[in-house]
Amino acid sequence: AEIAAWTTRNNLAGDVWRTDRAASRRMRQQVLEAANAMLERPRLTDPLKAEIYNLRAGAHAGLSQFDDAIADFNRAIELQPGTVVYYENRAFMHELAGNRSAAASDRRRVAELRGQP
Repeated sequence: AEIAAWTTRNNLAGDVWRTDRAASRRMRQQVLEAANAMLERPRLTDPLKAEIYNLRAGAHAGLSQFDDAIADFNRAIELQPGTVVYYENRAFMHELAGNRSAAASDRRRVAELRGQP
């Protein structure tokens, strides 16, 4: 009976985990759709566009679309080259994508922007 109860609990935990993963994936898809719609609006300021690209990049990252995430971080940086968090986020994506030299380059840029040697 104990083993059956343990198995049931773990199967339920697995079902919850799978459900949470599916819900998380749907949520990230919704973020992508919302970001795309916002980027189509006229007269967005560069700081706002950059933040939308940053948010969209996070959704791409959550979907393991690292190249798309990096491309969106690139766009955010082009629009707001002095924003440290965009370089930090891109460095993390480069790490996940296996590009350590690009990640190191971004980390050096972060240090420069923060005035660190």
